[in-house]
Amino acid sequence: MSGKATTTIGIDLGTTFSCVAIVNGVNNDPEPVANNFGNRITPSVIAYDPKNPSTLIGEAAVNSGLDPTNILYDAKRMIGRQANDTSVEKDKKLWPFRVESKQGKPHVKLMHNGNERLIPPEEISSEVLKEMKAIAERFLNTNVTGAVITVPAYFDHRQRAETMRAAEIAGLRVLKLISEPTAAAIAYMNKDKNELNGKTVMVFDLGGGTFDVSIVKIDKGIKVIAIDGHNHIGGQDFDESIMEYFKECYKKKKNRDFPTNRPKLLSRLRLNCREAKHILSNREQPAPITIEVNEDEDFTCELTREKLNEMIEPMLRGTLDIMDRAIQQAGMTISKIDLVLLIGGSTRIPKMQELLTKKFGEDKLRHRINPDEAVAIGAALLAHNPDEYSIDTGDNAVFKIDSNGILHVTKEEVETGNIANIEIKYDGKPQDDPDIRRIVEEAREHEQEDAKFIELINKRKAFEKVVYEKKWHIEDKSKNETALGIVKKYLDWSDKLPNDIKEYDKELAKFNKDIAEYP
Repeated sequence: MSGKATTTIGIDLGTTFSCVAIVNGVNNDPEPVANNFGNRITPSVIAYDPKNPSTLIGEAAVNSGLDPTNILYDAKRMIGRQANDTSVEKDKKLWPFRVESKQGKPHVKLMHNGNERLIPPEEISSEVLKEMKAIAERFLNTNVTGAVITVPAYFDHRQRAETMRAAEIAGLRVLKLISEPTAAAIAYMNKDKNELNGKTVMVFDLGGGTFDVSIVKIDKGIKVIAIDGHNHIGGQDFDESIMEYFKECYKKKKNRDFPTNRPKLLSRLRLNCREAKHILSNREQPAPITIEVNEDEDFTCELTREKLNEMIEPMLRGTLDIMDRAIQQAGMTISKIDLVLLIGGSTRIPKMQELLTKKFGEDKLRHRINPDEAVAIGAALLAHNPDEYSIDTGDNAVFKIDSNGILHVTKEEVETGNIANIEIKYDGKPQDDPDIRRIVEEAREHEQEDAKFIELINKRKAFEKVVYEKKWHIEDKSKNETALGIVKKYLDWSDKLPNDIKEYDKELAKFNKDIAEYP
């Protein structure tokens, strides 16, 4: 690497926290850059002042005291998605801010500077990117000329396109979009090339809002063999589980429901639950969660590590199922994975490390680089010296924005050389107000059908809980392939969701009979 001063940066644009890193021009060491609060990760939170033009980012937004309907987060869970996507519909019920559809895309509706606004996800993300750029420029005392920005490996073309659009709005020249696991692998290659060279490496990235897993082959460069992930497994989902536990605790002791119609109270509860989770990641003693419900009412609920594990273990085991899927996609077995790089703050959770240790053995796990910073560090290294890291993902995708603001992806197949221009657009037909009202009316008419469907879904959950518990028992004990094949057969059957709820009782009886000979 050259000794020149850098003007390029790497940005990890995260669901809950974002990080910017640079490569020091003096000794070519990568380093995350601290914000004005002295923190090297910044909350991906934006507050819009309802009466003034000001916009606050990060800690300033979290501590702004503004109404929670004006404090936005989770833009990464909306970007590139349609407003009627199942995940967006589910999240809308949890967000304190209001989300509406405009031309098929989710927009946040709020008051800003005395005016009502509809803000798309890419504009929200652009505010975070602007802040990352500003943090780096204050540190470097010069203008940033380009950035490598990371995205989840499983992001589709539309999600990547909107991330590019967010960067354009932020005034950032994007040198490359790179997957988060690949960036983390670059960070580890830089730290210890000898250990990784010639190895098959799994990058296990569990962050605040998303889960990514990639299997890569390191041999001078990085060859991506398999990727998988999930948009809705992360620290925030664990926080929601803790919040539900707190509400149950309150109802049990007070004999009344916890007030859920006060956004500021729920925001305080969310922060306190997150703090309890962090405490239990570092110590085994119970963590108290205390909330001032009213001026004359403080309520404390104690959370133990055992209870936390009980609540989040199904989600943690879900990441292992996705991981197994990636291994299968790669045509490998667990024994062929040489090293596992732990990335993302949620990999600090002791139960997650315990489950991974059971799978791979402690000697294969690596967390030598701060899991919150590894992705940004890898992106910064690639931005500083793109020629040093050869990355083979099976194809080469270049994103271009035309004069009309429509983003195209030029995908050049490496083997054939064929080029196809694909216009990135929202596939869902934009719904006008009458259509939306009609949908609402139909939903009311079909409430009884909805209730039956919910009953069917709950039956499936109960069925799969029994099957998964047996699966985990077999994996922990005998690892019998025949038994695991039986488990897979019944899970595949359940995934198709039979029309008749009674089928689940029949299949459960068959499952118990088939699996009985495998203790």
